[in-house]
Amino acid sequence: MRHPLLKDAVANSITMDRQGVLITGSNMSGKSTFLRTLGLTALLAQTIYTCPASSYRGGFFRVATSISREDSLMEGKSFYFREAERLLKLINTAAARTDAPALCIIDELLSGTNYIERLAASEAILNYLASQNALVIVATHDLDLAEKLQGLYRCCHFTDQVGPDGLHFDYKLKDGLAATRNAIRLLAYLGYPREIIAQAGLQAEQFVKKEK
Repeated sequence: MRHPLLKDAVANSITMDRQGVLITGSNMSGKSTFLRTLGLTALLAQTIYTCPASSYRGGFFRVATSISREDSLMEGKSFYFREAERLLKLINTAAARTDAPALCIIDELLSGTNYIERLAASEAILNYLASQNALVIVATHDLDLAEKLQGLYRCCHFTDQVGPDGLHFDYKLKDGLAATRNAIRLLAYLGYPREIIAQAGLQAEQFVKKEK
């Protein structure tokens, strides 16, 4: 399948059968675009019986997504609050007792709050969704979350390569956990002061050593 609005879009394939999928990968590597493409493909396939793919096979799903999120000054709701509201609607859709299963598509769970509570709540939510009448596909930067859910969710990833002229992406979905990160490298590519890049890189290395 290819995203129909992208010029020279890279095609990807995926098979989901009972087990959910958790996608990791670096920034701009294609995770969010892939989720949007999957949701659009499923909706078009089961409504107008055509879609931006060479082939599609699946049952009828109640498609529920949590992708684009923002805070609301007018409503007095924080980024996290609106995100939690949307996830609850998705959870209720998955838990509804109907014949049609839900296709739950989630881009970054609870990214608007602290790491400890985000990790704990995200694991609980994905464990719950895995027990419902739903197929779940999630994109996340949290490798700790992916490691905790291995076996329950199949892990895939997108990746990047660093060359002399910057970052390069092949936008191809691969099996397994992502092995690269690029958040600090992106700051360097944008021209952030060297002092910031050096300190951030050192702190990241120390954090990884502590985790091991």
